[in-house]
Amino acid sequence: MSPKNREKLEQYRGKYNTLIADQTLNLQPHERQDIINVIRDEWNPGYTVMEWCGHCVAEMVKMAFRNLDSIK
Repeated sequence: MSPKNREKLEQYRGKYNTLIADQTLNLQPHERQDIINVIRDEWNPGYTVMEWCGHCVAEMVKMAFRNLDSIK
């Protein structure tokens, strides 16, 4: 994983931790796009998510951090 993409995801670690602890997530459109771009760059070039679907976005964040944490 590139250091740039790792750093980009890590800036959202607090939001991920809140999601896990409280089952709440609040991402701005540019934050969602950052995470989507990292997923596409690192793991799945064709990745898409329905950005209007809160559950789908939450699952995207969980997947991104599972993948990130599995390579530490």
